[in-house]
Amino acid sequence: QMRCAMQIFQANLSATVDPKCFLKAWEIDAKLNGSPMVDFDFQASQRVVVRVHSTATNPWDEANFKKVFALALHRLGVAPQCEITWL
Repeated sequence: QMRCAMQIFQANLSATVDPKCFLKAWEIDAKLNGSPMVDFDFQASQRVVVRVHSTATNPWDEANFKKVFALALHRLGVAPQCEITWL
């Protein structure tokens, strides 16, 4: 039996991001990478709280998650204009 773990990442974005459009871009990468379930909470469109539902024994590598997140922004067309400041 796998034990679940919650990873939380927070970031400020320098550009406004449409949450629905971002989710479409994210889902393309998620299907390709087989990533765990992720919840995004966009606050005022420029701050995002991300909850990753991973396993306690196999959490998502932080650097890899941030790379995949940046790629989704790039796919959306707001990168590289959108700077990501991880909190």
